[in-house]
Amino acid sequence: MPGLSNTLTALAIAALPGTALGGGASTCASAWKSTGAGNCQMAVAICMAESGGNAHAENRNSDSHHSLDRGLWQINDYWHPEVSNSCAYSPDCNAKSAVSISSGGNDWSPWSTYGNGAYRGHLGEASNACGGG
Repeated sequence: MPGLSNTLTALAIAALPGTALGGGASTCASAWKSTGAGNCQMAVAICMAESGGNAHAENRNSDSHHSLDRGLWQINDYWHPEVSNSCAYSPDCNAKSAVSISSGGNDWSPWSTYGNGAYRGHLGEASNACGGG
């Protein structure tokens, strides 16, 4: 089925972090900057570690709630029911939620990629996306 192959290829490309459809560090930085919050480099590094900059990223957790992490900063639907799906998948609204959850960009402990250090691998690209900070 030739159409199926093309469809699967398009889906695979869309899922790649950093593609036009997938977003990337510039998507994270633009969304974060729209909030007026500081600490852009850390915010973008967390965003990249969480979602690869894909505003439509989802991760179903194996916790007892089978909760879903959604969007750029992977806002959890169980722990943050105040964040609607439409907000979670909107880059600017997801960023505003991340600002609130992170106490203005000052406390990243709720994010597993902060605790396990995965964000560190994204600090360089985050700095570039934020314009050096």
